[in-house]
Amino acid sequence: MKKIGLLIIGVLVAVSGLQAETWNVVSEPDFPVTLNDVAFATEMTGWVVGDDGFIYNTTDGGDTWEQQATDTENDIDKVCFWDETTGWAGTVKGSVLWTADGGATWTESTFADQLPHVKILYFRSMDFTSATEGHIVAGKYKMHYVLKTVDGGKTWAVKDSLADGTRQSWYDVNFFNENVGAIVGDKKWTQRYTTDGGETWVASDSIADPMFNAVNAVRWLDETTAVAAGDGNDWWGISTPFYKSIDGGKTWDRMTQDPADVKDRVKDMYFRNATDGIGVGNNGFSLQYLTTTTDGGETWTASYGPLDFGLKAICGVGDNLFVVGTGSHLLRSPDFGATWELLEAKPPVAINGIAFAGGKGYAVTKNSDVLTSPDGSGSSWDYAASAGMWDANDIKFIDENTGFVLKENRHILKTENAGQDWATVLEPTAFNTRSKAGNLHFIDAQTGFAWMTIDDYDTYYVYKTEDGGNSWAQLDSTKGPKYLSGSMGFFDEKNGFAAGPDRWIRSTTDGGQTWESDTLKANFPAHMSLKNDAEEVCVVSETKAWIVGKKFIAYTENTGANWNFVEHGVADIDSSFYTVSFVNEDMGFIGCYDGVILKTTDGGITWEKDETQKGLHRFYCSAFNADNSIFFGTSGGSIIGAKVETSVEELHTDGVVKAFKLEQNYPNPFNPVTRIQFALANEDVVTVKVFDVTGREVATLLDQSMKAGQHVVSFDATNFTSGIYFYQMKTTSFSAVKQMILLK
Repeated sequence: MKKIGLLIIGVLVAVSGLQAETWNVVSEPDFPVTLNDVAFATEMTGWVVGDDGFIYNTTDGGDTWEQQATDTENDIDKVCFWDETTGWAGTVKGSVLWTADGGATWTESTFADQLPHVKILYFRSMDFTSATEGHIVAGKYKMHYVLKTVDGGKTWAVKDSLADGTRQSWYDVNFFNENVGAIVGDKKWTQRYTTDGGETWVASDSIADPMFNAVNAVRWLDETTAVAAGDGNDWWGISTPFYKSIDGGKTWDRMTQDPADVKDRVKDMYFRNATDGIGVGNNGFSLQYLTTTTDGGETWTASYGPLDFGLKAICGVGDNLFVVGTGSHLLRSPDFGATWELLEAKPPVAINGIAFAGGKGYAVTKNSDVLTSPDGSGSSWDYAASAGMWDANDIKFIDENTGFVLKENRHILKTENAGQDWATVLEPTAFNTRSKAGNLHFIDAQTGFAWMTIDDYDTYYVYKTEDGGNSWAQLDSTKGPKYLSGSMGFFDEKNGFAAGPDRWIRSTTDGGQTWESDTLKANFPAHMSLKNDAEEVCVVSETKAWIVGKKFIAYTENTGANWNFVEHGVADIDSSFYTVSFVNEDMGFIGCYDGVILKTTDGGITWEKDETQKGLHRFYCSAFNADNSIFFGTSGGSIIGAKVETSVEELHTDGVVKAFKLEQNYPNPFNPVTRIQFALANEDVVTVKVFDVTGREVATLLDQSMKAGQHVVSFDATNFTSGIYFYQMKTTSFSAVKQMILLK
């Protein structure tokens, strides 16, 4: 095999004569922090609390939320309201915020000022029996306390503790009335009860259950009857524990559930009366677990929600339920859980994929939230829909309406209405905690590939569609490294490759029917570890592609026959080059995990380094829109972008240009890049735009002042489908339109 010479030197240069991008946050989460708890005083009036001191209030049942000001930056874990005006919020740093005006103002009481010996790192639970009297459970590793207030949260006193140096915790406290209460925790012997308003606490009998696991929630049904629930555990084979006491908390007996072998985790409970209750939780990952009882906790029936996030906290007012899910998702139900509505809000969850097609933009989060940029500019993004259960890792669209999401557990979904509705086109396997998605790659509107691993990361799979994604057939499976990173790309219908962990690379020359595995060598320096994972690939043309990964950049110019290492010279990067996108063979960007951005305008010969976003974001994905603007998806749910100046070539002429003129593009038909030449008789502001056959603008190639003379601008239609397009040149005194044909 003939080796290709190292043509790209890859010297990193500072910004030198090139216009630096101005980066803008074009989309940010509606809730910028993790939400932890929810409380409603009426059907309409409620609060959610979260990290960094954030509190939000709604007065319309959750349709809209307004942030309330606090003077703390501590994470708030719990919230409780007695009525529409009186409420409390507890922080992980050992303080309680209280309000007497519905949250218009919050005042903080710090335990360290009153109880200097009490150290708080976990705020577990809070319950008030009046506007002045309440209890909390809080503490730190091997030391938990129950504290009481009788003045509305201004001052607190320790009433009991787990402080003997053993690893044990309390997780919840709940009262039936001003006298009767209970505490539950993570050991058989940590349960407590009180009959004197929490002045003294008595240890319950140790729970006689050989399969006991942590108890997270307790609720009273009457003065002598309470129910509790907690964590199941798949690894240890522990079914979800449900307990009931009929003697005021002295003894606890295990109750039954259906199915009996459910091993999921109840994190919170709500009872609307003495018989009907609901518990919410997860499977330890992103699965919505719900369980209900209609006989006062004697039996429980498990069910699962259709969305891709776990449940953390629940509250209710009669039949109206409100739930906080992981990733700051909010659910509500008007009929005690018979139906659920996801409140549409962009979450602070990693953006794992961005795509532009047909004049629209799309993004997907790890929790399968789909965002859209309706005009395709990427300057603004709306919440569109949830793509359902299982974590998502990639999104691709082949036109403005037809797209796909690849999820863990070998699951592929398709939409034909711009992301509003999603249907399964590759059925998921059974849930596997180590089953991850790779990426999708479409050669054209009919032919696409998917890469993923299941079976505890042990086996890697390639699937292919030849009918526009309606059906998928397995092409290949092979043993590989025990985890998944990197992605897959195809140069044409025959030649493709996948780069993954430990510089593992696989290639095919027959459309994915057979694959060869090797180690990515690419003239790597001797000191470069084989453990340096590939993170993302980008196919630029029918012969050229890029791979970026942990501390390396590599490229091929001969459909992967040989790969070349780029001596990038980038120092002080966090861990890896994480995402790469090229709009054509010359211009490309690399997003580093720590927020550093690299840019080339000469096909990778030189790179400029932009550190303006370093430490502000972690980049997970990237894509160009039709106007050649670049966008990065971040780990925190934000999308940042910048308008990239289009390269305009000035042509030398023998004489003075005497007239304005627009030439026919060349080549025409083209795939995917063509050149548009125009002439200016004098200096003027020039716009060059592209339209589809319906007259809808799909790209702006140029919009700036230009000197007199001959000029050429390029149009890259990589993200467009085959068809007829029109391009228009306009100045203050001239306008012309011509037709061009894209054939892929």
